[in-house]
Amino acid sequence: MTIITAATILIAGTALAQGADAPKTPTLNGNAGHAPQAGTRIRPAAAGKVTAISGSTLTIAGQGSAVYTIDASAAKITKGIGANAQVIGIADISTGDTIEVFGAASGNNITATSITLNDAILGRGNLAAGSNNNTLANLQARADKEIDNRVEALNAQLTRLAQMVRLTETQKSALQTSEQGVITTLTALKAKIDADTDMAILKTDVQSITKSERVYMLVVPQTAILSAADRINTVATMLSGIQAKLASRLAALPAGGSNPTLNSDLSDMQAQINNALTEAQSATSDVANLQADNGVQSTLAANNVALKNARAQIVNAQKDLKAAQKDARDILQGLKSASGADLAPINAATSTPTGE
Repeated sequence: MTIITAATILIAGTALAQGADAPKTPTLNGNAGHAPQAGTRIRPAAAGKVTAISGSTLTIAGQGSAVYTIDASAAKITKGIGANAQVIGIADISTGDTIEVFGAASGNNITATSITLNDAILGRGNLAAGSNNNTLANLQARADKEIDNRVEALNAQLTRLAQMVRLTETQKSALQTSEQGVITTLTALKAKIDADTDMAILKTDVQSITKSERVYMLVVPQTAILSAADRINTVATMLSGIQAKLASRLAALPAGGSNPTLNSDLSDMQAQINNALTEAQSATSDVANLQADNGVQSTLAANNVALKNARAQIVNAQKDLKAAQKDARDILQGLKSASGADLAPINAATSTPTGE
């Protein structure tokens, strides 16, 4: 495997850790102005019962004593989930309805881009009118699916955690314990929901699914960032080994390595590698010890900031690695020109980290 091929594969893998996996995971602070996509659970900017309606402005009561003012003038409003979802208007919303709001938040003021009348999970509307076994079974089936999706995502995160080689054992153990605890809670909740025979009790149990998300909504993006940082460390270590081999080849040139352009590229390569390592370490430090907010808004805000900063650091680190890869390519081409002959490829695999 040549230097270019190996580095490209690993850097692409790092991008996948932060990019391709990330859209499948929820974020802490809602959808930043986009409607939720099918099959993806994205946390709303706010959720609660409508307490007042004035034109296109809604007031909702959220968890605890939180009160939100919603500008719904430009929002797409739907009722139901999946293929059965129907587009409705503000006039179809009544006080007492439970809604989820997605959009841009400024404090407790939210400019909504989409609003969902949340009958499916929070147990209102048609469900409130029926208590027959068929309605009970339908709600249980929907709740089971919600729980199964969460457990599947958490198990995937546990697998990724086990594969990380740069995370400390203390950090890894804390995250594994947290995620396993949520899985245990959700599994027990699913069993209770499936055994419920009273609609009122079932609705209360179904509502408690979202309480588990206080941890779930944190550990999934948290683990995705840590996985990306771990991958960056692996790639950076590989590139450091390549940089050392390039330095040796440069020193072996007839001029004794006295090539200002190639020496500059070599120095820049090492600097980019160091920058990537610093960014990855900073991202890890920002998120490794975060705790679920448990309804405390100040903790939620702090977690949001930490995750946002860490994502930016991951992106910067990826750019650093790509710059280091370009330096390596330029050096290899320069060595070829200076020697006047084809050079044997540098096998990047020989400098791949062993996981120690």
